Parts: sequence; structure tokens; C-alpha cells
Amino acid sequence: GVSRDRPVGIFLPLAGRIVAPLLRRSLTSSETLVSIITPLPNPLPSVSTKRIMSAPVNPKPFLRDLTGKPIIVKLKWGMEYKGILVSSDQYFNLQLTDTEEFIDGDFSGNIGEVLIRCNNVLYLRGADSDA
Repeated sequence: GVSRDRPVGIFLPLAGRIVAPLLRRSLTSSETLVSIITPLPNPLPSVSTKRIMSAPVNPKPFLRDLTGKPIIVKLKWGMEYKGILVSSDQYFNLQLTDTEEFIDGDFSGNIGEVLIRCNNVLYLRGADSDA
């Protein structure tokens, strides 16, 4: 089994320090939270990222700005639809016109006006960013 004095749990970042792992025992009268905080190594190890993530976007103004413009909608099931966003509602259902369907990246055909129910959408983006 695990010794009751052996630290187990999660490390939490806290103001430039790491809180020691959660203990399976109560703090004694001589211990305080400060006594179990240890400084981070200095200098911090460098972290390289290969992708830069964009900041979250508020969806209502985003959709309002895309209304009347070409967009691409990818469904959870893999299909993509490219068309002009006519409207969206408070549930983020989407109405598109002049819509083209793409399955596995291949053009499948023109399907005209469509309504895409919100829970099927994986993501959407402006078609102009398709460079």
C-alpha cells in the first residue's frame, strides 16, 4: 500500500511556486500551507510550441459579421458545406444559400438552400480565409 506520509496528488501552479502534492493526511499543528510550498526551478524550463492558438471569439458577433458572406461549415460527421450565411438563431442553427457539399474534401454537388442544425456543427469559418 501507500504510506500515509507519501505525497500523492496533483501539482498546482500558484504565484510562481508549486504547491506540494496533496497529502493523504491532515497537516500537523507545526505545518502550514506555506511550509509545503516550494519555489519553481530558476530559470524555468523553456517550452516550445509548434502551433499558436488564437484567442476565443464571441460567437454572436462573429456570426453577425459573417451574415451575407461565404462560410465553410464542417459537420461532426466529416462533411463540409460552403455557402452564403443567410441567418442564424439563438441556438446557432445556420441557414445557408448557394451551398456546395464536400465529402472527404471532394466536391459532391450543389445543394442550394440548407438549414444546418446546431448540434451537428464541428466548426465554421469564413470561406475567404481558405487561402
